[in-house]
Amino acid sequence: LTGACNKRYFDGTYGKKVARAVKQDLPLSLALFDIDFFKKINDTYGHPAGDAVLKNVAGAVRSQLRDGDALYRVGGEEFALVLAATPLELAQQAAEATRLLIEALVTEFMGVRIAATLSLGVAQLTPGETPAALYQRVDEKLYAAKRGGRNRVES
Repeated sequence: LTGACNKRYFDGTYGKKVARAVKQDLPLSLALFDIDFFKKINDTYGHPAGDAVLKNVAGAVRSQLRDGDALYRVGGEEFALVLAATPLELAQQAAEATRLLIEALVTEFMGVRIAATLSLGVAQLTPGETPAALYQRVDEKLYAAKRGGRNRVES
């Protein structure tokens, strides 16, 4: 639907990307984001409109990826961004740029203009950290962004 890699693909490649970064002694950052109040979009405009928002958001994010980065749809409206060779400061900047990009994006669907925002969590892999531990830490940052008012980046 979105053009992003799916959860199964994420499960099969994420650990390999982490291992490659460790082997090459390069930083790797992970960002998780989801579309704020996505259920309300579906409930207000219908699921086809929600699908259009998902496609539009994913397409906008994909257009910003560099070689080596990867976008995955890991849940209904939740996405993961694996940022290769990216230290935390640059990952934070990329996450904020993504947030601003989507905040300005409007999805046109059957004569209706639908706006969306993102909440994002981001962190850099630390020495000795497992892929699962990094994912857990970033997921906690994502939920902190939601608790903090949404449409924000937590790192």
